[in-house]
Formats: sequence, C-alpha cells, structure tokens
Amino acid sequence: VRARQIDALLERPEFADFWALKWSDLLHCEEKALDRKGVQVFHDWIRRSIADGKPLNEFARELLAGRGSTYSHPAANWYRALRDPQDRAEAAAQVFLGIRMKCARCHNHPFDRWTQTDYHSLAAFFSRVQYRIVENNRRDKFDKHEFDGEQIVWMDRAGETKHPVSGDVLRPLFLGADTPAFAPDADRLLSLADWIARPDNPFFARAQVNRVWYHLLGRGIIEPNDDARASNPPVNAPLLDALSKDFTAHRFDLRHLVRTIMNSRIYQLSAVPNETNRDDEANFAHALVRPLQAEQLLDALGQVTGVTPDFPGYPAGVRAGQLPGVAANRGRRQRATDGEKFLVSFGKPIRLLSCECERSEDTTLNQAFQLITGPLVNKMLSDRDNRIGRLLAAGKSNADIVEEFYLA
Repeated sequence: VRARQIDALLERPEFADFWALKWSDLLHCEEKALDRKGVQVFHDWIRRSIADGKPLNEFARELLAGRGSTYSHPAANWYRALRDPQDRAEAAAQVFLGIRMKCARCHNHPFDRWTQTDYHSLAAFFSRVQYRIVENNRRDKFDKHEFDGEQIVWMDRAGETKHPVSGDVLRPLFLGADTPAFAPDADRLLSLADWIARPDNPFFARAQVNRVWYHLLGRGIIEPNDDARASNPPVNAPLLDALSKDFTAHRFDLRHLVRTIMNSRIYQLSAVPNETNRDDEANFAHALVRPLQAEQLLDALGQVTGVTPDFPGYPAGVRAGQLPGVAANRGRRQRATDGEKFLVSFGKPIRLLSCECERSEDTTLNQAFQLITGPLVNKMLSDRDNRIGRLLAAGKSNADIVEEFYLA
C-alpha cells in the first residue's frame, strides 16, 4: 500500500511544482536579472522538464549549453543571471558537481585539492559567452544589474582566461579529469556540458543524489549538501556510492531516485528517538523534525482556512509553491502584499546564490507575530467564505467543525 501511494504521489502535479521550486532557487530564477517574462519562461521550462521526466543529466546538459533568445530558448536564462566566467564556473561546480570552488579564485583551496589554476581553467570554458541586449527597459537607469527586455546569449569564437598571477592564457580543463584538446574555434561549452552529463562523470550523480537526500531527510549524506571535499567526507560513503550507481543505471531518473529513498527503511524511521540515538543527528538513526518551508506553510494555511492569498499578476488560486519567481507582479510604487511579506518572514530566498543555504529556516520573533497577529492570517480567519464560515452556515456542530479542521 505504501509503495502504491508513493507511486501515485510521484505522478501528481505537485511533484513537478516542488522540484521546480527547488531548482528555481538554485538557478537564479528572479526578476531583476531575468525580468518578468524571463522568469516565467525559465520556470515553465524547469517545471516541464521535471513533469516530463527529463533525465537530470540531460537537464544539466541543456542548461550548460544554453544559448539563443532568453525568451524563446529558456535554458539560456541561466547565463543571463551569471554575467562573468568566474560566477558561471562557481555556479556550475556547486550546482552540478557539488563542489564549492570559490576559495580557489584567489589562492589554492585550503581544504581541498583544487588549485587556483584548476579554478581558472574551469572558468576558461565560459570565457566566450556573450550577450546581445535587444532592449533594456529597466526602471532604475543607474542600476547596471537590472535587466528588462530580451537578450541573446551567443558564443564568441575568441576570448581567453588568463591566470591572475602569472598572466598565462589557460586551456579549459575538466576538474580532475583528462580533457581533449580543443580547436581554436571549438564550442567549449558543448564539451563541458557533455562531460558533466556523461554517466562516468565522477561528481554529477553523487551531487544530485546528495541533494535529493537532503531535501527528503533534512540533511545530506555530505553536509552541507553542495560541499564535497576531502576534508568533508560523507557520513556513509557506501550508501552514497550505491545510490549514485543506481541513479546512473536508471538514466538519472529523478522519480526513480525519490521512489527508492522513500521506500527505504531509513526514510520510514520515527522522529521519536530512543536512548541509543537521542543525540544522533548525523547518521539518520531517526527522522529529523523540520519546519515547513515558507511556501509550504503558506499553502498549508490556505488549505486549512480555505482562503488563498492573492499574488498580483497571477491567476486567483495560484499556490505559493507554484510562483515562478521571487516577487509578485506589481507596480514600482505598490507595496509588497501580505503574502509576499509572509514568505520573506519565513525564509524564501531572493535567489542571488547558487546554494540552498540562501533559504533561511531560522526561527524569528517576526514569524510568531505573523502567525498570531499577522494581517494575512487574520484575513484568512475573518473571511466570511472561509472554511469555518461555510461550516457554520451549514449548521455543523462544534465537534464536526473541530474534526474537519484537524483533518484539513
């Protein structure tokens, strides 16, 4: 019965909604760099890829090789948000390989094997990414980071990365792997995309398995989940290896990976500890109690009360977990809605980093005020057409009302 229920849940539209939200957080799907239309088409492409079961390595390949109009070729929006080779290299390593390279930008990595040369040799793959800004209708003419209008991402035939110390021109090199020689006008990005998507890539499957494990169990097998290095080994290397091999053998199928973890004994463990595992939070000896994230909490409140918050620019009834970007579609002089303020209070990220760490799960006094006296919750409770209003109008008893609220 449990396995059948998991299979049914994997086919629900909320599965694609959730993972589109997670990938949008990582891929800088926000309005300032991408503009409103760019956010919409990029999010639609991400969600459609997940709903259609696109293998995650093909998803990564299309992002890394993306080019063309950011409106008609949505994957190109990832480059629109990352404007220089170093930012692109750091994001690619962190998101697709689970490696934080930032420390090696200015010197050899103090806690890993990567050198400054490794860092800038990876950045050399991205040195020929160029932009043609078709139009830019930004509201603040002095803000060089704001874009509003179509852009074309294209590959130049020239452009090199130099070592910041020696000044030597660096040949593009894969991380820790043999790299073929490139012709002077070769498309380096396609080669990098192919290498990252290859089944024998030593990093990709492990990074994605660890990320999914983190989202399902609250902690990565490597923690933080995008910081794999010699000085931060997995707490259970055989487990990570086995899941990575199985994920690769099943063609990088996200649903298969989620199904495998959710059917496991470890996922079904109780959150109630015993005397032997009470203080253990690293080895998955018991389930970790976690708060609902911002979008989940707001959608849960809407489901219980029967009142959905309004998000300007989106159809009535759209859930917080379905929002493509960060901000609602409102005019410059319009203040943030109560729904937006609620999401910010509970940790929704502004999507300027390629890291899940940008999403805050810290408990704050403001969150307590939002739930006790906040305008959004009070509006939900006072709406005449909410769940309790309908139940009262139907003449339900107090016991029936309490039961329905509990079940909701």
